[in-house]
Amino acid sequence: MKVWRCVAFVLGLVVAVLAVPVEASEAPATRRVALVIGNWHYTNSPLFNPEHDAQGMSDSLKRLGFDVIYRTNVDKKGFRQAVRAFGDAIRGAGVGLFYYAGHGIQVNGQNYLIPVGADIQRQDEVIDEAIAANLVLRKMERAKNRLNIVMLDACRDNPFTRSWRTRGGRGPGLAQMDAPSGTIISYSTSPGSVASDGTGKNSPYTKHLLHNMKVPGLAIEQLFKRVRIGVDEETAGRQTPWESSSLKGDFFFTPGSQGSHAPASASSIGPFSDEREAQESLDGRIARLSQALMKSARNRSVYVHPIVESTQRYASDFSRYLTLRIKTFMVNSRSVTVMDGSQLLALLARHQQESSVQRVLGSGGRIDEASLLGADLLLDGIYFVNDTSVDVTLSLKTLSGETVTTIDESFPKARITMPLDNAELKTVARIADTVQQSGDADVVHLSTTRGGRHPVYLEGETIQFMTRVTRPLFIYLYGYNAKGEVVRLYPGDGEQQVPLRPGRVHRTPDDDDSWEIGVTPPFGTDTVKLFASTQALPVPRLDQTVASKRIETVGQGVSRTRAIKPSPLSKRINPVDLVDYFREQARRLDAELFEDSVVVETRKL
Repeated sequence: MKVWRCVAFVLGLVVAVLAVPVEASEAPATRRVALVIGNWHYTNSPLFNPEHDAQGMSDSLKRLGFDVIYRTNVDKKGFRQAVRAFGDAIRGAGVGLFYYAGHGIQVNGQNYLIPVGADIQRQDEVIDEAIAANLVLRKMERAKNRLNIVMLDACRDNPFTRSWRTRGGRGPGLAQMDAPSGTIISYSTSPGSVASDGTGKNSPYTKHLLHNMKVPGLAIEQLFKRVRIGVDEETAGRQTPWESSSLKGDFFFTPGSQGSHAPASASSIGPFSDEREAQESLDGRIARLSQALMKSARNRSVYVHPIVESTQRYASDFSRYLTLRIKTFMVNSRSVTVMDGSQLLALLARHQQESSVQRVLGSGGRIDEASLLGADLLLDGIYFVNDTSVDVTLSLKTLSGETVTTIDESFPKARITMPLDNAELKTVARIADTVQQSGDADVVHLSTTRGGRHPVYLEGETIQFMTRVTRPLFIYLYGYNAKGEVVRLYPGDGEQQVPLRPGRVHRTPDDDDSWEIGVTPPFGTDTVKLFASTQALPVPRLDQTVASKRIETVGQGVSRTRAIKPSPLSKRINPVDLVDYFREQARRLDAELFEDSVVVETRKL
């Protein structure tokens, strides 16, 4: 029996049915009612995390004043009965909350929660055997509460994909759900992407959710931002929670002291409070953001990493401008010493022959740029584009990784005149399918000597890619650029395929290789993608003249029908079809396939 690993997904949906804010000073008479369901005793794909996630959520909600209906391992009848009882209980309540942990899938753009005992052999049987997630939303809407919250901690992998061939917009995870006006929607990762199962008893998202629900005075929108930061750091950037919001009031799981809603350990400039502030210039907003940072960095040196987009980790004109302006404001304050990659290259040029520097460069893992330059702190930043705003999260950390402060800022989208995306990298991400790659940070990890979080290399430097695995796996490494060109980095022609063993770092190129990857013009941003399989896979020959077999259709989103057929070792394929080729080969051989990628930016000195 094949045991499917649970990959956690959480969607937090807050529905403000009425335009009445729920304030921190919420009256004690306001009722809070919750339904918590955890399913893990599946016959063919049992799970581990849901038992602990659901129990932890139930206990936490009780301590926070919720009346909790708690059910575990329910079949379809028990599931529907629990939802019906919940729908009756929340009528007249101030807040209703539904939490589910277990298997969940999407079919034709609709999300379904899988009861225990479901017998699903074909795709068209899902609607009869599973529970539509929209059923809960309908119960909540009819209850006419002041506020409703939905959290789905569902397994992102479809455990039935080997039993049918799916069509019509199926992705590897749940689909984005529609909800009434006045909502906040939070995903543990971007819609259709794969989230991590984690190594502890809780999924990464639920772990950080439970922690932040206890923070006094933390509004729910700020809570999700804190959760995003925690998950992003724990999964090394492979999983970045995503949310959009039209919520008009504030809700606090744990109210703070009167007059103060923000936790003492966090800094938050907060949303715009009036029309004058909304008209504030972009530079004025960045200046205040920088001032908030400098309160924690005063009289210290800070190594600044490039601020990047949260999902695909690319730098845009907006993020470059934001990074530059923050550094400028910090330098002009004369209270903070700012360091970045240009100073590192100058240091390496001066000490190129020193063995201590060479040992650091070749030690594996992320190069300790901050230590080499003598910095005290690191500054990391990500931004996320919503419908009407751009949310920026900055984290100031010690060299050991401990967070000193985290600052959130929302910029009105209409006031940003520079591009927020990177068309070239989006093209690369589409070809390499980095958004929907089947990754697992606990099994395989791709990095560089400059780290794995948007590493930046300057002219004259050399690049090495490093792969670590926790299981014996065969690895395949390819580089992609925006022109649609793909180059094989490993294995080379005639190179024998042997599995990479745990405990060993595989370098590409290896120190003994007769070739190297040097940074020369033209400069730009490329993606390097890793495939890791439990079985040796035939390596295709890439040929631009071969017609692509990829078919793309556009509906509510972009869905792909993969038509790659199993191919012999000598088969030539179009480079665009490489991802589909490896996934099809793994499916054909009944092998597990893991994917990872890293975006590398090269710049002129």
